[in-house]
Amino acid sequence: MAERFKGITNQIVETWKSWTKKQKTVLLSAIAAVAIAIGIIVFAVTRPNYQVLTTCKDYSELNSVISKNVEPYTVVAGNPAKVIRKRFDDELIELMLELKWWDKSTEEIKNLIPILTDNNIEKIKNEIHILLKN
Repeated sequence: MAERFKGITNQIVETWKSWTKKQKTVLLSAIAAVAIAIGIIVFAVTRPNYQVLTTCKDYSELNSVISKNVEPYTVVAGNPAKVIRKRFDDELIELMLELKWWDKSTEEIKNLIPILTDNNIEKIKNEIHILLKN
């Protein structure tokens, strides 16, 4: 068995010596290209897939184990997923759910952006109350 391996090694060395410098360069370039392609594929397939959770109905693409429903506007993280905190207080969450901004037209959402992105939470609540009364 050891003699057979020595014979194979000798054949490889003889073949390598018989090739020109250009042939060796082409072979090594091809091997390098294949190695780089495999590295890129491994990177693309194994990288984590991060997504923001707000109100989710389908958790299948999140690459996290979620064993129960996540409340609206709740931040979860980890594997398995654990509740970190609520993004807003309960009153604002209820107002946002009642507002149903996700069902609005693009133009209505554009008009809501300055209201919903304000730093003053009380002002946001008051504005939503006014919108809901109309």
